[in-house]
Amino acid sequence: MVFKLGKARNPNVLQGVFSGISTSGDPIAGREVWVKAAQENENRIFNLENKGDKAALPQEVYRYFNDFGQNYIHIKRPSSFELDDLI
Repeated sequence: MVFKLGKARNPNVLQGVFSGISTSGDPIAGREVWVKAAQENENRIFNLENKGDKAALPQEVYRYFNDFGQNYIHIKRPSSFELDDLI
């Protein structure tokens, strides 16, 4: 993960990107947001498809991630590892 920090000393929200490998072995990348919790040591991962998580999530964050196509990058599945795989 890589985050934009700038000169902020105590940011409440960090925006960044991640890169890695999917469960099927394909390279993937996407957007990442960390929001400072109200209480320290309170880490939580939200699932946008869970209605309870959606209600607890700040609406700005929900809107930021609402369009799946804007959040993740993946390659087309190669079959021959030739230029035709790009079509």
